[in-house]
Amino acid sequence: MRMASRSWTVREALTTRQFWLLALSSLLSSLVTQSVFAHQVAFFVDHGLEALFASYIVGIVGMVSLGSKILWGTVSDRIGREMTYTMALLLLVWTDHSDPIQCLPFACSDVPLSHLFRDGYASTAALPPLITADLFEGRAYGGILDGS
Repeated sequence: MRMASRSWTVREALTTRQFWLLALSSLLSSLVTQSVFAHQVAFFVDHGLEALFASYIVGIVGMVSLGSKILWGTVSDRIGREMTYTMALLLLVWTDHSDPIQCLPFACSDVPLSHLFRDGYASTAALPPLITADLFEGRAYGGILDGS
């Protein structure tokens, strides 16, 4: 639903269901991704990797996800923001990194399923600002984005 046919204020945006659904999805996706990052290093160390190497692996995810962020933006231009965001968040649900052997593919490989978390994580940064811009156009965009 495109609601940007008028200029929105923060107060007006706060009264919409779309604002609160976007805010909730942003909060929950951030909780998932940041919880994984916070515990992934300890998980890898518990499974025999050096702490410094494990932290490098987690850091690589951020760098390698830049390509995925561009990809998500391009895909969302073609099939729609909400559909793209939904598909991307499903990648977070399907990811299983319980095997430390998969630690490097977790960050930068195209091995099936090993890059799903990286790509799902990339969507949490790339798509909410685009969706917010689509829904809430106007001078208050920055304030609305901060609120969501």
